[in-house]
Amino acid sequence: MRSAMYSHVAAGLLGPLLVILHSGFIFHGLAGILSLAMVLVVASGVVGRALFGAVPREVTVADPIRLAMLDAELARLEVQRAEAARAPAPDPATEARVRRAMADLQHEQEVLRTSWRAAGGAVAWRKVLSGWWFLHVPVSMALWLLALAHVGGALWYGTFSR
Repeated sequence: MRSAMYSHVAAGLLGPLLVILHSGFIFHGLAGILSLAMVLVVASGVVGRALFGAVPREVTVADPIRLAMLDAELARLEVQRAEAARAPAPDPATEARVRRAMADLQHEQEVLRTSWRAAGGAVAWRKVLSGWWFLHVPVSMALWLLALAHVGGALWYGTFSR
């Protein structure tokens, strides 16, 4: 999927350059309409890509499961730490290792919870930004139809009607 998006972006940036060169910088009639549609599609693609990339994604289904697993691992380490403290001769290296592992888990939990808080606002922004799709895709489809009409007309009048 990622390579398809890279191809889409590359074609979206290279295609307009080729269209402008093909037109010879003359934008009258159908060429002017196609050029305007092309500018709209490219601008909405660039803006949409930038905005969607800036807004964090929603909380996924795996995130609550990951948090539960972190909680269970933290509880296991707490039991291990309590058992080590009750030992007749506690090992400072083991206690330090367990404490370090607990701190790492607590940090990972906090990072996950912080990402959830950020994702809460992102859900609302993603709903607003989903309106971008209603500009980019229909104008792209219209651009394709007009381009096909251009190619058909060029073939008809330049080749087949002679």
